[in-house]
Amino acid sequence: MDLNHQIFETESSGDTVVILHGLFGSARNWTGIARHLSAAYKVVTVDMPNHGNSPWLDDATYLNMAEAVGEFIGANGFSGATVMGHSMGGKAAMVLALQRPDLIGRLIVADIAPVPYDHGNEEFIDAMEAVDLALVKVRADADGQLARTIDDSGLRGFFLLNLVQEGDTFSWRINLKGLKASLPALHGFPEVPDGSLYEGPVLFLDGEKSNYILPQHEDLIRAYFPHAAIEEIEGADHWIHADQPTAVMTAIRAFMG
Repeated sequence: MDLNHQIFETESSGDTVVILHGLFGSARNWTGIARHLSAAYKVVTVDMPNHGNSPWLDDATYLNMAEAVGEFIGANGFSGATVMGHSMGGKAAMVLALQRPDLIGRLIVADIAPVPYDHGNEEFIDAMEAVDLALVKVRADADGQLARTIDDSGLRGFFLLNLVQEGDTFSWRINLKGLKASLPALHGFPEVPDGSLYEGPVLFLDGEKSNYILPQHEDLIRAYFPHAAIEEIEGADHWIHADQPTAVMTAIRAFMG
């Protein structure tokens, strides 16, 4: 699959880092970090399937997303890159590492574990689907409609990054229908063959204020990733790259060497 992406590099850029964003996000969520890291690394930020300007995939399981990312890495000559994924992107990166370890030199997983979660994301998709786009003349109109069911202005702003305007018409650039159908799979973690593991270097970044990586997850993490290190990012909630970008970049540089 030809995934939309952006490359950040300078004359001093070295090893390649491929970054996979989380649910409802896009590659541009990582632009600031990518620009800073490009002084040392070639950084590739990717729009995941059903997000940004990448193709839509109605059956958006982690197995299918990992396959799409693997095809992208192979087709673009990025084999051996460090792959970093946040949340949904982290699960896709873990599945890719377990299935195609030959494509990945190092793995960084940002605030997610290889376990199922009980999320409430369907209500957010319902809220976006309920927006009457015919009544949206400016972005604030959509925000007002979302505010009927979503109180958090920050969350509304995040979702509205997916609203695009062409002329006088607004549309969602994410596949709301496909994501909604795939939510049970996205909230879980796929079964992998017994004994599956990735033996390369792995770094899990754990937001101090987040509850996505818990002590009871560590045995399973190390069953799949025997050389995993888990580093806490102080002061960070689930969106660690937005909460503590400097700490995240410092951890990445130390891990990359």
